[in-house]
Amino acid sequence: MEGTFSSGTKYLASHLAHKIPYETQQLCGGIAFTDNLRIDKALEAAKVKEIIGGARNIQLYLVSRAIKDMIFLF
Repeated sequence: MEGTFSSGTKYLASHLAHKIPYETQQLCGGIAFTDNLRIDKALEAAKVKEIIGGARNIQLYLVSRAIKDMIFLF
């Protein structure tokens, strides 16, 4: 059960670390690609952290497998 909680936390953190810079980049438009803003670097860092922390799909799979196991217990 603790592994499921950590996988869920990793998934959420990875998802938000990617989504927030992406949405910020979309709001800023073309200026987000200039050297004046660090949004592009934050998005690149989020991609690297996703790889290091385990892909989001793997974390989501672990959570879904644990939920299936809990359902079949009842």
